[in-house]
Amino acid sequence: MFCTECGKEVREGAKFCPYCGKPIKTAEKKRSTEKKRSADKSIWAIVLRVALIVCVIVVPWFELNYYVGIVAFNFFSMGSAVSKGAQALRSIASISGASVNTYSIDAFSLFCIALALVPVVYLSLDIRTYLKKGLLQWDGPIAVIIILVLGLVAAALISWVIDAWISNGLSSSIQLDVVSVSAGWWITVVLVAVTIWVDQRIRSGKRIS
Repeated sequence: MFCTECGKEVREGAKFCPYCGKPIKTAEKKRSTEKKRSADKSIWAIVLRVALIVCVIVVPWFELNYYVGIVAFNFFSMGSAVSKGAQALRSIASISGASVNTYSIDAFSLFCIALALVPVVYLSLDIRTYLKKGLLQWDGPIAVIIILVLGLVAAALISWVIDAWISNGLSSSIQLDVVSVSAGWWITVVLVAVTIWVDQRIRSGKRIS
């Protein structure tokens, strides 16, 4: 029988180590305590990261106002929609006997989907690392922050391009709010902030109520 603190051999049944003075814990009891502590700490870190994954894939971050209606989307859904549009375009072209090049559209679709999957991969790796090693990584939340900022830039750029196109067509300057940020974007921002706050408390050993 060995002391779980200093590693020295002690007599069987001893309650305290004669070398370091620490209470003797069996290896099984120590593993059980560590497992319980890990489970207590991991639940919120994991739940929040799963929620962020849902936000990245499912929750719409932007709204496109095209005057007949409003379409809500995020990078993942936009990539899927563009891919379906390219397929429909190829189908129409094949029926009419014409040829159409959709390589640029397909590339843009793949880029949007890949961009959305990057934070998903990092968040999944964060969960895996925490479950296996008990280490909290911020790679996932940081990746979400980056894609949120890129989304703002993309929304502004798309609006600017459409405004310029309409202005040229009408031969007059015009400014429209074509692409705007939806509530889903702000919800994701708040969720990232909460995740970082919870991680800080877990790292410092404070209880999350």
